[in-house]
Amino acid sequence: LGYGIYNGVITSLELENMFKQEHISTLTGDSPKRVVFLQCVGSRDEKVGNRYCSKVCCVTAVKQAIELKRMHPETEVYVFYMDLRMWGKGFEEMYRVAQEQYNIRFVRGRISEAAGTFDGGVQIKAEDTLIGKPLKMRTDLLVLKLGMEASCGTKQLAKSCGIVGDYGFAGSLDPHLNDNHT
Repeated sequence: LGYGIYNGVITSLELENMFKQEHISTLTGDSPKRVVFLQCVGSRDEKVGNRYCSKVCCVTAVKQAIELKRMHPETEVYVFYMDLRMWGKGFEEMYRVAQEQYNIRFVRGRISEAAGTFDGGVQIKAEDTLIGKPLKMRTDLLVLKLGMEASCGTKQLAKSCGIVGDYGFAGSLDPHLNDNHT
């Protein structure tokens, strides 16, 4: 999707660092006019061996989208998703607030291609799977919401404690009722 190739393609961690510096901008230093988030990059993807949902990407995308709109109310914000999984108390309400109060647009669909533009932006091609139509859009920033993977340290600790779970994460007695008990 052009990460490391096009200047307008960043990760959610890089966006979070911009929030910490209280300065969201394009490479040219301008405030972004349009920002697109893409969910499930590297997770829920059998090709890379990560068939699981990271559980926090959807919530953080909505949080970051709202934070972006608070800093730059004039910026158009889109979130492309396969399906939204708003795990936890209050998160479904936050999703509704994002749409109703901040006019954040949620598009069910995947981005199939990203290319750089002459002015430093990113041209994306996607399909809105709810209406079944392809779309093309130019954005100033394409934010990749990366799925989580267990670190080497997590894998080693889980193994030494005898609590190895799926995909190298620490396991629990029950993922729904006792997820903090091993």
